[in-house]
Amino acid sequence: MDTLYLLQFACFLFMFINILILGITRLHMKWMNRRYEVSRWLIIGAMVGLAIQFLMQMLLGFRAQDAAVGAVFNMLAYPPCFSLISIGIYNIEATHANRRKMNIVCASIYAAILAAFCIGFIQRGNFHIGSWIYVMIVLFGINVAYCIYMIIVEIRKRRRMLEVMAGYDILPYVRYARASVFFYLCTQESS
Repeated sequence: MDTLYLLQFACFLFMFINILILGITRLHMKWMNRRYEVSRWLIIGAMVGLAIQFLMQMLLGFRAQDAAVGAVFNMLAYPPCFSLISIGIYNIEATHANRRKMNIVCASIYAAILAAFCIGFIQRGNFHIGSWIYVMIVLFGINVAYCIYMIIVEIRKRRRMLEVMAGYDILPYVRYARASVFFYLCTQESS
């Protein structure tokens, strides 16, 4: 077994364990909150997508065939999963009804990624789509930046609202939320 296969298997197991944890924690809830449950299912859907992506990488060996083919496959799989996780976080943090706007922007960016892939595939006739992979990467970067920006804006709004309600500084809680988003981003970039 090579190192790449073992890494993909470890990532698959990690996603599978995350799915189990998210699913099991639902059983321990005394009171159900619709927004939290929607967010839970969005994040579970993203984890299932990532698990399927790692399983497909292991079984079909896209990354083992060629780095360019693996990158194209990743650019088709990561954006919707990242968007689902971000929308799940935003759904919990947002105190207003602008959640539809984020859904539309993320879906539009992914449609543009698919369009770039289709154009490159039609031009080249295979998964080596040339410079179109860079277009896909830039669009994914825009998606990541947009999602992070929207989540940070909502975290700041929530912090101000809680400070007004609590009457004191809640900076330790804000640091925890920021650290969570930072670690989330680090895990996304390493895979």
